[in-house]
Amino acid sequence: MPDVNYKITDFLWIDLNHDKRYNRKKDFYEQLYQPFTLRNKSYGVKALDIWGRSLTLKELDAQKTPPIAVGLACPEFEVAFIDSTKFSLAQAKGRYLVIDFWMCSDQFCDMMSKKLLEKLSDQNIVYWISCPYGAQSYERLKAMGGIAEGDFRHFVAPHEIERFRRLFQVRTNKVLFVINPQGKIESIENFTQDQTEQILRQISEAD
Repeated sequence: MPDVNYKITDFLWIDLNHDKRYNRKKDFYEQLYQPFTLRNKSYGVKALDIWGRSLTLKELDAQKTPPIAVGLACPEFEVAFIDSTKFSLAQAKGRYLVIDFWMCSDQFCDMMSKKLLEKLSDQNIVYWISCPYGAQSYERLKAMGGIAEGDFRHFVAPHEIERFRRLFQVRTNKVLFVINPQGKIESIENFTQDQTEQILRQISEAD
């Protein structure tokens, strides 16, 4: 769930990157207009004044833009992988589902815990979905020798990336979602290799 900090000034900061940092890059305002979750409801920014001192929020239709927060049900979805196969939330029923979103500058986010993820996936302990930052991430990985053509299972197809990221309200930062066997969001983390492997081991031990 994005953090909302009320500063001593009248500026409202909405952490859409889930990184607990204020982003002053020029794309910050583009991110600001993406949907976000506040108190278990989905909102969008309706208007922002020119000085950034105030903004107007609008509550979004929960059916079209489900709220994303720990403890809430994972939104229903069906997504295409790069090999044209499809995967839906219903297929993960009764098992853990791990979804990792790459950040824009890290082509190896997926590779960090890939062996452990594949082992648990092969053992039917978890289902795994990997969503790159953009379509170019695949080409960078291949060019850098980080992944072979046949290793693209579980990878979200390029034409689905933006829609899938928007559904989970993830813009630029690397975020790891763990969906429990009951279909609820168990954790949302800014993942590192150590954190990811710790989470996966906990899942393995709980199975």
